[in-house]
Amino acid sequence: MERREIGYIDRMEDGRFAVLLVEDTGEEFIADVTALPEGAKEGVYVTITLVSDKITELVINRQETEVMEKKIEEQLKKVKSRSKGSRFKRG
Repeated sequence: MERREIGYIDRMEDGRFAVLLVEDTGEEFIADVTALPEGAKEGVYVTITLVSDKITELVINRQETEVMEKKIEEQLKKVKSRSKGSRFKRG
């Protein structure tokens, strides 16, 4: 049975494997880096096609990647706007 999930590339291990995480289900998949689409890197969202829980296709999900990048950017802006500098003085 074929199914599709949206996940992201969490990390690369030993330069040979990519760890893919699916937030909705909490699943983790391991893919050979040679199976990654061109331009794939840590933090990029991908659509994962699975057959019997084996990855058959990986495609960069640009829309989801852009949405998450914007969310992160907004959160950083909020944090920076609240920051009033260090309370510690250099001596």
